Amino acid sequence: MEEYGGRAGASVTRFGLGASFAFGRTPAAPMTWMRRVSLAALLAETTIVTAADARVQPNLKSARAIAAAGKYEMAIRMVDQGLARSPGDPEGLELRRQFVEAAARAAGNAAPAQVASNRLAAIPGRSPEPGKNFTVETAGIAQIWLAPGTVLLRNPMGSDDDTWVTLTRGYWLGRTEVTQEQLHAVMEHLPPQSNFRGSDRPAEHISWLNAMEFGRLITERAAGRLPPGYEYTLPTEAQWEYACRAGTTGPHAGELAEMAWFGANSDAQTHPVGQKQPNAWGLYDLHGNVSEWCADGFHGYPGGRVTDLMIGYDGRSAAMVRMVRGGGWSNSAGQCRSGVRYQYQINYVGSGVASGWRSCR
Repeated sequence: MEEYGGRAGASVTRFGLGASFAFGRTPAAPMTWMRRVSLAALLAETTIVTAADARVQPNLKSARAIAAAGKYEMAIRMVDQGLARSPGDPEGLELRRQFVEAAARAAGNAAPAQVASNRLAAIPGRSPEPGKNFTVETAGIAQIWLAPGTVLLRNPMGSDDDTWVTLTRGYWLGRTEVTQEQLHAVMEHLPPQSNFRGSDRPAEHISWLNAMEFGRLITERAAGRLPPGYEYTLPTEAQWEYACRAGTTGPHAGELAEMAWFGANSDAQTHPVGQKQPNAWGLYDLHGNVSEWCADGFHGYPGGRVTDLMIGYDGRSAAMVRMVRGGGWSNSAGQCRSGVRYQYQINYVGSGVASGWRSCR
C-alpha cells in the first residue's frame, strides 16, 4: 500500500500535453551550500583562478569558493546561472572553461564533455500522430506517446478503495519536466521565479493556474494541428501514475538512485532534466527533481474498476485544491514513491521548495 503525504511545501515537475500534471511536496528548505562548505574551503585561495576583484558577480565568487572545495560540477552550475543572466560574459565563460577542465582532470578523464549538460536526442516530427512521438513546435517539448492500458491506484486510507483504472485512449506526455527555457518561450511575460536558475533545469515555483495557462497557450498556438478532442494540459493522476510505473508494480519504477534526484543525492538543488536513467517507456525524472502538478482535485479513490478516471472535488474550498505527484529534490525515497499523493492550493508556488509540472496532451 502506498503511503500518503500531507500538506507542506510543494514541488511540481512535469507538464505534459494532454490532461495531467503532477505536484508534490518537499519538506522545509534544506541547509544551503554556504553551511555545508567548510570555512577553510571558503577562505582558501583557489588554485584554478586568481582572486576576484570587486567587480566580479557574487555568484562567480561563490563558484570559486565551491571549486576550491573540489565541487566542480556545482561550481559549473553556479557559473551557468550567472551566464543565463549575462549571456556571453567573458569572465563567466572563461571561469566555466577552467572549471570544466579541472573537473575532467579530477575525474582522470581529459574529456570535458563528461560534466557538460546532457542533451537528449531530438524527436523528429512536429505534428501529433497517434502512436508516434513528436516535438511541440512552439516550445520544443518532446512528447512520448503512451498507448491505452490499465493501472492500479492504491488508496492510502485502505485497500477497500484500491481502484483499477483503464485508460481507453492513448495520450502524449512530456519526456521531461517543463524546463525554464520552455516555460519562458511560451510565457514571456512571466518573471523568472525558479530558485535554481538554468535553461535546462525544471521550471519551479509555478502554480497550478500558471501550469494550466501554459497548456492553454500552446493549444491556442497549435490551432488546426491537433487531433479532435485533444489539448495541451496537465495529466490526470491516473495518467501520471500509469506513465510513471511503466508496467512496474513496486514502490519505484526502477532503482531510485539511478532514476531520480532526491534528498540522498541532489546536493540540495534541482538538476538539468534528463540526466538520470529514464523509465521503461522513455520518460525522465518522474521520480524526484521537482514534483509535478496533476489535473485532479483532492478526493479518495472510488474503488473497483473504472475507465478514464479524473477525480473531481466536493465543495467550494475543495475547488481550490489539486494534486501533486513524484516528489522532489529534497524528498526522501518514500516520498518519491509512484503512488504517493500530495495536495496543494491551485495558487500555491512554494517557499524555499520547488514546484513544477510536465506537459500532457
